[in-house]
Amino acid sequence: MSARRVLFILTLAFGAAMANLFVACARPPGDAKSEANEPWTIEADIKEAPGLIARAKLTCADESECPESVALMIAVTEKKNDRVSFQQCTSFLVADDIIATNTHCVPQKLRQPGAKCSGQIAFVFPTKGGAAVRAECAEVLSTTKIDQNPRSTDYLRKVDVAFMRLSAKVPNVTPLKFDRRGLPDGLRLRALVIDPVKQGQIEGSLATRDCSTVQATVANPSYVSDTAGVATATGCEIRTGNSGAPALDDDGSVRALVFGVLPTNATSPELAGYDTPSRYEAISYLSNAACIDIPPGVSASGTRESEKNCDRRSSIEDLRERARKNAGLDFESVFETWKSTAPSTFGYKLLELKAAGPDNAYTRTSLPTLACIKDPATWPSLKIMAQKFEHFERTSSTVSATLKLPVWAGTFSLDELYRISVRAKAVDRAHLDVRIDLADLASGPAKTQIAVKSDKGLILSKSTTANLKKCSGEE
Repeated sequence: MSARRVLFILTLAFGAAMANLFVACARPPGDAKSEANEPWTIEADIKEAPGLIARAKLTCADESECPESVALMIAVTEKKNDRVSFQQCTSFLVADDIIATNTHCVPQKLRQPGAKCSGQIAFVFPTKGGAAVRAECAEVLSTTKIDQNPRSTDYLRKVDVAFMRLSAKVPNVTPLKFDRRGLPDGLRLRALVIDPVKQGQIEGSLATRDCSTVQATVANPSYVSDTAGVATATGCEIRTGNSGAPALDDDGSVRALVFGVLPTNATSPELAGYDTPSRYEAISYLSNAACIDIPPGVSASGTRESEKNCDRRSSIEDLRERARKNAGLDFESVFETWKSTAPSTFGYKLLELKAAGPDNAYTRTSLPTLACIKDPATWPSLKIMAQKFEHFERTSSTVSATLKLPVWAGTFSLDELYRISVRAKAVDRAHLDVRIDLADLASGPAKTQIAVKSDKGLILSKSTTANLKKCSGEE
């Protein structure tokens, strides 16, 4: 390869869904505390580039597990002052002359079908006691659209996959096959990753890391179904140079491609306020094979999921609601049950409160409150009213009453995998004192004085004045 064919630098697009989250060939080998938001690059004099490329090699950390279909991807560039930068990623063969990796490993100017990549991207397959098997990129077949904003919260929700055609078929290498059944929670996967070996030379070490998918995490709220476009896994923490690695199931089929990581020391405002563990596990991000458009000639079982299923979005609030229901705090259901026994004098609505203070930022307390007043002509007898209320008194123009209300509360926590659960739940009883001026109810809202206090203090005592309208429907 001549120096004139050494053309460009590949700069990875890094994204963040939380403050210190970084993705895409994410961290250098070594201690977790040395994590840095930098791609793995090697710089050299342009005159040395052909020699460095010629000596590029890929070895296996364990010769007994040395998958022949995984390749070291190399991208090079000419820089000012006759300096060259090289970028390493992981890739894998999916047909005799087609290779797959992440879109962010492909230079931006080549991210369109038909882009010619000869002389700009090359691949090296594992060396097993002989000469290295090398291949050169000829054409970009397809790339997915990823967000170029390095701080975009949408980056980790986009499938990150690219396919390229090689200039010639790779001999004696069996391509990997895709399986598009989706990624259920707890699925065991094996990521085939390439770790950089030494700064200053183009060399990779092929290793395997065991993963387990984990759904419904704050790190990826939208991964709550098997068909989410982007999934998350723990156990196979992604490092610099690993982007584009295949994640295989027990049958050896590709279920996903890895492309990013939330490292163990990540912090974010979204994590504040929960009862949290002392340390989080690293969370890796995967592009789900079920949501990948497979080019012709590539073997894949199953059919591609619809874009609607692949791009279905959930929020952290949705996860809190899910955790609340799992803990038996389905407030809407218990509210509807309570309404069936509540005094028919009023219409009611469910009031949800958020506890103040960082230590209780995600404690949710709910209780019924008044929504409207029903026509006094429809009220039951005083005898029945006395049974429904702690106190009830009515004159020609006013009503004063005290009503017992249930209070439901749940305090949320995060586990080491960023999953939300209800750490504690409680039930309280509130007393609602009401004084209503009925004089104007026929023509407009009735002036109402309201005071609330609870037995256990789950809600703060409060007094207010409201204007309640006459109920018009099934409140």
